[in-house]
Amino acid sequence: GNEEDLRLRDRINMHWPEAELAIILGQKHEIVGYTLANDFTAIGIETRGRTQEFDGTYFGKVWQGSCSLGPRVVSSRIPVDNLDIRLMIERNGDVIYDNSYNTSRRKRNFDELADLIVKYHREFGDNVPQSKRIQTENDFLIEGTVILAGTGLIVPERCYSRKGDYITIYGQPIGELKNRIG
Repeated sequence: GNEEDLRLRDRINMHWPEAELAIILGQKHEIVGYTLANDFTAIGIETRGRTQEFDGTYFGKVWQGSCSLGPRVVSSRIPVDNLDIRLMIERNGDVIYDNSYNTSRRKRNFDELADLIVKYHREFGDNVPQSKRIQTENDFLIEGTVILAGTGLIVPERCYSRKGDYITIYGQPIGELKNRIG
């Protein structure tokens, strides 16, 4: 959550924050709200890819302290088709990265994402990898599912996360999502 620590998976791997818009679903895939997300990623693990024995996407994205949502949820009636999302990284009191992207650059409409996720999930049949396991009910994602809609920023290597960094993700009217790397 907001103002909570994010955690490095281990000290060997490269990590970066991903500033994203998060979509909250109601029944039958209607969008009921939006918030901000820091999809903190162990990119050094994720880029190993996926094999039968190892799912880099799963292990590079899922651990205690690997994601943050907040600071609040706003109504789906709030326009987000042209929303600036800003990512700022502070290290030792200095801003080392400050950039933004606009949601208008996305490739798909937000209301298409849930159906696409379910369709893609079905293609795995009985061999669903760990990173693609989802809960469905009658071909719908369950109510309350949060979809991270993807980032528009890739931070340079010099800005990869270190313990003590302070990360702020900003999107008006949602507010500021703040996390320290603990």
